[in-house]
Amino acid sequence: MIKFTPENKSKVTSTPKEICITLTNNEFKTSSKIKMYLDDKKVHSKFAKNKIYYSPKKKLPAGSHNVKIIIVDNNREYVIQWQFYIDIKKSKHNNYNFYLGNPHSHTSYSTGKGTPSEAFKYAFKKNLDFLIITDHSSRFRNTSKWEDTKKETDNFNKNYNKFLALRGFEVTSNRFGHFNVLGTNGYYRKIKDFNSFTNWLYKEDTKTIVCINHPHKYIESLDYNPHLDKFINFIEVGNGDLNNKYLKGEKYYYKLLDKGWHLGAINGQDNHKHNWGDSDNLTVVISKSLKTDDFMEALEERRTYSSESRTLNLSFKANNYWMGSIIPINKKINFNIKIEDKKNPINKIELISNDAKIINSKKISKKKKAKWDFSLNYKKNKWYVIKVIYENGFCGISSPIFTKTENNPVF
Repeated sequence: MIKFTPENKSKVTSTPKEICITLTNNEFKTSSKIKMYLDDKKVHSKFAKNKIYYSPKKKLPAGSHNVKIIIVDNNREYVIQWQFYIDIKKSKHNNYNFYLGNPHSHTSYSTGKGTPSEAFKYAFKKNLDFLIITDHSSRFRNTSKWEDTKKETDNFNKNYNKFLALRGFEVTSNRFGHFNVLGTNGYYRKIKDFNSFTNWLYKEDTKTIVCINHPHKYIESLDYNPHLDKFINFIEVGNGDLNNKYLKGEKYYYKLLDKGWHLGAINGQDNHKHNWGDSDNLTVVISKSLKTDDFMEALEERRTYSSESRTLNLSFKANNYWMGSIIPINKKINFNIKIEDKKNPINKIELISNDAKIINSKKISKKKKAKWDFSLNYKKNKWYVIKVIYENGFCGISSPIFTKTENNPVF
């Protein structure tokens, strides 16, 4: 078993005194060759007995930091990677923007209609802020469609500075359905086993985001995997067309959170027609800007929520950390929720936690704006999700706030 310091996907408020891995049931061999990288730069690490460590000499900037350790032992190479986030209080961004869009769509390059350029233009005219093209990788007979999508994406972004076009792909697995993959240079044709898929994700060496698409019952048997948890950041709690064929994945979201997965909530239209952005079920990404780096950072941090109303504005914080965060240990958790929908009246708000239990709720009584502040005792191994329920039965579902977990990644 391996212990990470700082913990994987955790937030700290200052530069850690030590960045390290600790092997809890074994020792590293003195003959092992070890290299350590921080944000792709080699650093001077040390190791003793069961610990590989590095002490930063200078303060690290606020934001996401990636650590990679390569161990060569008996001609076998092991790669260990994790990430942590420095959230300095004075540098915290309270002026994030809320960007509305669709993270799951198709074109004629696989099973849909039109070209990526046509899809982006259609979504732009529908007042979306972003659209992610995720054509099926199984339909790519060669790299031409994949490369053409990249060219059309880059070209659209050059001409439309108030819209973000992104390229990903949808890949089929043998047992667990479909997954969207965003941020890679290449694509993966089919997931036959997850060990090979995970190794491929590591080798891509990019900030990769993976999403569980239109989940069904089989996804309940997806056991927690700390290496894959590094990449799988989302699950679709809604998929399709809200007024036609629409799948709700909320219960699978909660079941996987109970298993230890660190998942955020998104809603994908999964378009196969000329209807990118027609339906009101969409995803909101809370980001500093629509620049690709800022947007990807927001996805890494799971600052998202699913909405069945395109006018929902949902702010969910705990101890001043945004939804998606793993919050440090404290005596109390102070929750701050703000919601507003200028068009659709809201019925109530619920706080949902482990085992899908509603542990607190607030009646809104058809109002279109509400604020809700309360506190709970801090407990480890907890997740908390906000659900906004409308008078018409539609809903918005946040990404969770997580407390510290006992799950430790392994080789």
